[in-house]
Amino acid sequence: TLYGWTESQFGSATDSDDLITIDLTTGAATLVGEFGLGDISWATGLAFDGDTLYVKFGYDIYTVDAVTGAGTYVADFTGILNFYDNDSGDDYDYLTNALAISDNGYYYTLQRDADNNSYLYAIDPDDWSVTFLGDLGIKNASALEFDKH
Repeated sequence: TLYGWTESQFGSATDSDDLITIDLTTGAATLVGEFGLGDISWATGLAFDGDTLYVKFGYDIYTVDAVTGAGTYVADFTGILNFYDNDSGDDYDYLTNALAISDNGYYYTLQRDADNNSYLYAIDPDDWSVTFLGDLGIKNASALEFDKH
């Protein structure tokens, strides 16, 4: 089953965050159900760890019931670097919604700074701490996935 996430109030007038399935033959989306935790928005990190489906919203992670679409808050991440933008005076620590789950027991995500440089982090699902791994050396990285073949 191919799962997806929509923020367009697909099939719902009250919650714009919905879990969907996508037909691989026709491309048609079918509503599984509403997330039910309000309009959190900008979710793109969707991944299974065994039978548990996770969705990542920036600094937060939730489980999602793959049958009903209902979400449950799990944790906030800790250990994110804070990038200070000297030009604007703003703190900038945009943690992307990329989420990849490895067979080694860790999850991985990306961060971008004010200049869109991209950084890799490991997430420990035992305590949801985040460890900086390094600079990718490219700009605007936005997705991750492991080759499980």
